[in-house]
Amino acid sequence: IAFFFEEAPCYGDDQAKGYCMVYAPLTIEQITKDNYSTPARITISNYEIGTFYANEAVEIPEGLTAYVAITAPEMNGEEGIITMSKIEDGIIPAKTGVVIRGAEGTYTFTQTNEDGTTDTESNMLRGYAGTAEYQEVAFPTDGSVNYVLTAPEDKEAGFYKKDAAFRVYNHKAYLN
Repeated sequence: IAFFFEEAPCYGDDQAKGYCMVYAPLTIEQITKDNYSTPARITISNYEIGTFYANEAVEIPEGLTAYVAITAPEMNGEEGIITMSKIEDGIIPAKTGVVIRGAEGTYTFTQTNEDGTTDTESNMLRGYAGTAEYQEVAFPTDGSVNYVLTAPEDKEAGFYKKDAAFRVYNHKAYLN
């Protein structure tokens, strides 16, 4: 949905130049005042793992399992252990980054009005969901370290340390 209208009058060089034509597209979020959003999707690769983040609570699609990262006590540079907690009730709470496990394919998440019961206060996964394709994440200055889920050439899929700013793409999460 968009508005296309004349905005009168347009001025330039101290004279009226006629009418300005304005095209103003609206997102579903703007139209519904964030009460509805475009369904989020995730594509799981042959590694059978991915990350996900949404601004609203969503139901976990059939065939997927979601986890929050509750501790990373042994993270040291490039290697370490991350303790994950499985989301048991089938609902990813709003603004919660998760790790997703499942078979290769594309899955659609359905928005729900339920809050879910997962304790997310200690979750170390952050994310982005918005109208832009990605968001820039600055290099942390507070002593924390960021890790992104990737599969570098000749290595296994896992969380790898970022030594600089990076992009987090829409509906994706990273470990902080």
